[in-house]
Amino acid sequence: MLGERATSSDVFDSVTFRGAMVGSDDNMVPYSQRQFAPVVQGIARTQARIEVKRNGYVIYTTSVAPGPYALTNLPVSGGIGDLQITVIEADGTVQMFSLPYTEPAIALRDGYMKYNLMAGKYRAADTSIDKVTIGQATVMYGLPWNLTVYGGAQWAKSYFSRGLGLGISLGGFGAVSLDGFQARGQKFSRDINHGQTWRIRYNKSFETTRTGFTLASQYTSSTYTSLSEVLNTYRNNDGRSYQKQEYGYRPNWYQDEANNKQKTRHSATLSQPLGEWGTLYFSGSRENYWNRLQHQDEVSTYYNGPLIKDISWSVSWIRRKHAYRSYSGKTDNSVNLWVSIPFNHGSENNTRVTYQIQNNIRQSTQHEIGLNGRVFDQRLYWDVRKRLVSDTNAGNQGNSSLNLHWDGTYGELRGGYNYNKTSRQISAGIQGGMIIHRHGVTFGQRLSNTVALVEAPGVSGVSVGSWPGVKTDFRGYTTSGNLSPYQENTITLNPVTLPVDADIPQTDMKVVPTAGAVIPASFVTLVGGRALISHSGRGARIN
Repeated sequence: MLGERATSSDVFDSVTFRGAMVGSDDNMVPYSQRQFAPVVQGIARTQARIEVKRNGYVIYTTSVAPGPYALTNLPVSGGIGDLQITVIEADGTVQMFSLPYTEPAIALRDGYMKYNLMAGKYRAADTSIDKVTIGQATVMYGLPWNLTVYGGAQWAKSYFSRGLGLGISLGGFGAVSLDGFQARGQKFSRDINHGQTWRIRYNKSFETTRTGFTLASQYTSSTYTSLSEVLNTYRNNDGRSYQKQEYGYRPNWYQDEANNKQKTRHSATLSQPLGEWGTLYFSGSRENYWNRLQHQDEVSTYYNGPLIKDISWSVSWIRRKHAYRSYSGKTDNSVNLWVSIPFNHGSENNTRVTYQIQNNIRQSTQHEIGLNGRVFDQRLYWDVRKRLVSDTNAGNQGNSSLNLHWDGTYGELRGGYNYNKTSRQISAGIQGGMIIHRHGVTFGQRLSNTVALVEAPGVSGVSVGSWPGVKTDFRGYTTSGNLSPYQENTITLNPVTLPVDADIPQTDMKVVPTAGAVIPASFVTLVGGRALISHSGRGARIN
């Protein structure tokens, strides 16, 4: 692969880069032979588009059918943290939530090997950070007796790290893996440091109840540094920031570096699907730091699912506690409730009322009420919102907004208007995808990593799938995105939308694309006038 990517987090923490990467792909392997992977579960009311983000980057997009769904092949970037999930229903309803995630234990089947090689330039979110040359190599191999050995190395001009680990599959009791890493790094204006980190991970899935359980524990020496920790201290002249200290000028990160250095982290996550009633998640963690007596605890729970018919809701609760040995410290509690109710059930417009409250106890409360829906054959999505924020320090604040989104045959248009007491904002944008092929150029809506070029020559305006606005252009071509690589996908044309002078004998087609491919889905079309001729006569001969 070439371009801007992120490395896998199987062995090392994920790193974003611009360059080249080659490696094995889990999508080419049946689910039964893959290592343990994170699962995002929920219920979609309609044909929905799902986006998964990590650290601000979209790492996965797909479309799911109405009903329960489970995403099992997420390319998660990073060992510990949250996944930001966005579910966009066909009627325009948007639901956003975060789920805790801990990298599962590494356990591969006998004879299965995973490898990854990367070389390129470091790409940080902060553009002032130097784009130095980096490289990474990792390998994992499944041995007999349910063992897995894995390891790798990372390197840059001022950094080198190597690691080795062992995983064990315990059959019906889950899997456990243990690994250690040694790093040599030199931050800007600092001496070279050598450090180590050790971690142990365990996970178990219960097939009968579909319960997922993960435990993880990590110890890090005070002198250990990751690749990103080192490289983020090297900035160009425009981005470097200093502050005066006793021994001269030091970067701003220098003073608080030791206090923020994590020593240990223990975490646990639990996911429990509830069938048609939704999904329940729990997570908890404790972090200890070097050079300070403080430790931080966090407990969270999340639920999403239907309340009653066509009413969707989700609720989450997060409790963070900064505790000291000498006193209990500060505790933050936050609650988030989201509800979506149909306003005119059964109508084509499918208008819905949404309400969300985010309450950070003792600090601020945010209320948001909205009205949204779709018109013009579901192609125009409109959304009106009113938000009110009550803050103990800043007082009451609020804003109102209007957003429009048009899902067209040749792309997507969006516009918005936002105002409050002090400002007015107007925004507009256009986005879409383009495929250049032997028959010309085809424009369409946003493209994902793996797409299909739908060909119905001479038949325009035919709806493809169930996503609004995806129709064949004036020549009979369009794009269909969010396909699953190395799996069977069904491309469907809606016969109800066929022109009166056209016919398609077969309106569905199954395709199995490779990752990153543009695969053709060619339909046989019959175009022309139709006539019914009746002839009657006694004893007449018809030739």
